[in-house]
Amino acid sequence: MLEATAGFRLCSMLRVLGPPRLITNVSMGSSSRLLLVAATVVIISFAAFFLISQRFSVDLSRTRDLELRVQRLEESQHSISMFGGREHIISADRPAASEHRDLRLTAGTTGTNRFQLRGHYKIPDAGRPVAAWISEWIPRAEILKFDELNVVPHSDTGEIELVAKPRPGETIDMTFDVRVLIRDFSSIQIR
Repeated sequence: MLEATAGFRLCSMLRVLGPPRLITNVSMGSSSRLLLVAATVVIISFAAFFLISQRFSVDLSRTRDLELRVQRLEESQHSISMFGGREHIISADRPAASEHRDLRLTAGTTGTNRFQLRGHYKIPDAGRPVAAWISEWIPRAEILKFDELNVVPHSDTGEIELVAKPRPGETIDMTFDVRVLIRDFSSIQIR
């Protein structure tokens, strides 16, 4: 019986209070100002998005262009190969070595000597040297007997040239390795 009385009292209290309501301190004028601010933020955001998308649309096309260029470069990397060979360079007063074809420096000359090396390497007919260098040499101190010693690739003719300028009064007997990067143009597709 006590429970029924308590339930009756609760129902009568709810009837007096009425249905639940949302209590706000915002007047109608404040809500219209809030709506106006929200609309302004949306319009400014839309304008900023439009301007940014217009500005970077050019950059996106540049990015696509660069991606295509990188893809072509990656496809052409298979057309580059490296060849190597061993050379022997000696002064004119030294005896010839039997295991190598000797590159003989001109006797009595301290000027620049040039040697063509293309026949020493298996370069494809459609290939052209794009880089060349001396990688190893023995004895190690022999390199100091040159004022100039380098390998020059000629991409236009396909030749590989050794340029040697010994120091005056030096006797040279040196074995060295030459590395040549060859680009095979037969496998490249022109687009």
